[in-house]
Amino acid sequence: MKKASLKDIAAMTGTSITTVSLVLNGRAKQMRISDEVAEMIVKTADEAGYVPNQMAVRLRTGKSKLIGIIVDTISGNFFSTLAPIVEQSLAPYGYRIIYAATENEPERTRQVIQMLREQAVEGYILMPHNGMRKELDRLLQDEKPVVLLDMNFEDLELPVVRVDGEQSIIKLVHQLVQKGYQRIGMVTSDHPHAQLQYRLSGYEQGLIELGMPLKKTYIHTVAMKKSREAQLKALSTWLQQKNRPDCVIFSANYLGVLGVEVLQRLGWNMPNDLGMVVFDDQDLFRLYPGGISVIEQPTAQMAESAANLLLQGLGIKKGGRKLEYILPGKTVLRGST
Repeated sequence: MKKASLKDIAAMTGTSITTVSLVLNGRAKQMRISDEVAEMIVKTADEAGYVPNQMAVRLRTGKSKLIGIIVDTISGNFFSTLAPIVEQSLAPYGYRIIYAATENEPERTRQVIQMLREQAVEGYILMPHNGMRKELDRLLQDEKPVVLLDMNFEDLELPVVRVDGEQSIIKLVHQLVQKGYQRIGMVTSDHPHAQLQYRLSGYEQGLIELGMPLKKTYIHTVAMKKSREAQLKALSTWLQQKNRPDCVIFSANYLGVLGVEVLQRLGWNMPNDLGMVVFDDQDLFRLYPGGISVIEQPTAQMAESAANLLLQGLGIKKGGRKLEYILPGKTVLRGST
C-alpha cells in the first residue's frame, strides 16, 4: 500500500502542501494557522497513516526536532510523572523525545551523551551527577540549550529546576521533634549526587537549630556498589545499635525500599518500633498498611518548568533571566510516624 504524502494530505483536507507541512512540523501556532484547520490536518494525517521522512525533514530544515532527556533511572514515579508532561509541553512545537538513563555511571553517561549527539539532538533536559562534568562541557561546546534537573554546577550559568531538599529536611526534623522523636537518624548513600548532600545538610542543620546533639553514629551511608544482601545486613546492624534512633529519615525512595525490607526481616512495626520518613513518594509508601510518611517532590511542576526553560533556550518562548527554580517539597505524614 502506497504511503500517504504531504500532497495527499493537502488534497484530502483542501489545504496547501505548505500549510500541511507547517502543521505537521509543529509550526501551526507560529504561522497563525487556526486550531480548527490544524486539528483537521493532524487527524487526517493520522487516519491516512502518514509517516514523515525524518531524514528528509532534517536535510530540508537543518533540524532534527529531537530533544534528549537524560535521568539517572527511568524506573520509579519521578520519571513516569516527568516524561509525559515534558512530551505534552514540547509536542505542539513538533519535538519528539529520546529518553536515556545514566544509572549515575560515568561510562554509561559518556555513551548516552555520545549517542544523543550523533542523533543531532537540539536540546537537553538532564539530571546530572558529579561525574558528568566532562560530558556536560562537550554538550555546551555544541551550543545546544541545556536545562538541569535537581542539581547545578556553581561555575556554570545554566537554567536549573530543583527541589529545596535542604529546607525540606530542616522543616521535617522540626516536625518530627514536635511529634516527640528525640533520636532522629538519617540513611543516605554514597552516590555522587548533590541532592543527597543537600538533604544530609538539612538533617544536620535541623538538629543544630533545635540544639540537639549531632551524632555521626546516627548517619548510615549505604554502599551502592555492594550487593543488595550486603546493604541489607549493614542497614540491619546499624538499626540495632545500642541507644538506636527512634525515627529514621531515608534520603531517597530506593533507600526507603531497602529500609522496609530490613524492618520486615527484623519483625519491627512502624511507628511502634521505629518511625520512618522517606524523601520522594512512590506506590509502596502509599499502599503500605497505615502508609509511610514522605517528603513529596513537586515533579509535575518541575517538568513544566523544565520544559518552559528549554523552549526559551530554543528561542520558541520568551522568558526572563531567571536561571534557577527552587521548589519546596511537601511533607506528607502517614502512619509510620
